[in-house]
Amino acid sequence: MGAVGGLINNGFSGLTNSFKIMVGGFYLDENASFFGAAAKGISRYTWEYLQTSVGYSYTQVRNAFGSSIDRVDYLGGATYATNESSRHEQGITMGSYINIDQWGYIAGDFESYATSNPLYMHEYGHTIDSRAKGPSYLYIVGIPSLISASSSKKIRGTFLTTHKTKPYEKRANRNAFKYFSKHYGVSWSARYDYYGEWTTIDKVYPL
Repeated sequence: MGAVGGLINNGFSGLTNSFKIMVGGFYLDENASFFGAAAKGISRYTWEYLQTSVGYSYTQVRNAFGSSIDRVDYLGGATYATNESSRHEQGITMGSYINIDQWGYIAGDFESYATSNPLYMHEYGHTIDSRAKGPSYLYIVGIPSLISASSSKKIRGTFLTTHKTKPYEKRANRNAFKYFSKHYGVSWSARYDYYGEWTTIDKVYPL
């Protein structure tokens, strides 16, 4: 279904994306040790099976019938499906599948782009939370996050929204902060001000 729908919806690139989405289910974290990566892979289809299934199905359906997925990329064991030049700037993460809508286009190599884009790193933080929460992730993070995002409002005088102050959003930021600082040397500098939480992470989202 994903392959045929992708072909109809977006031609050969849609077919290719469907295949890459499938392969993403077996892509492991290149920054982990052999046994660490293997453990994460096993977790994906046992402890995290529920959100892995939902994430995979959602991504394939989105590629086949929904908003166009322009490209599929891999980083840190996660599969990123990106809709470029969108009217929205948002992300949804289920298991190791990260779906992103963004205003612009990905420039240069994906690793450099993702590790300089706070939205991509923030969404990765949810994949770490998925491993920690297991079968409860959908109920205490996934569904509440969707509801919160749909009713989010800007907090006057700040870069923050009510959604960004939720506990699961704070955890995702802490996870991303630790992971990308450790493995990619990301410096959480003032260039992340527009996203709100990064330069104030020690105050708003204490480690």
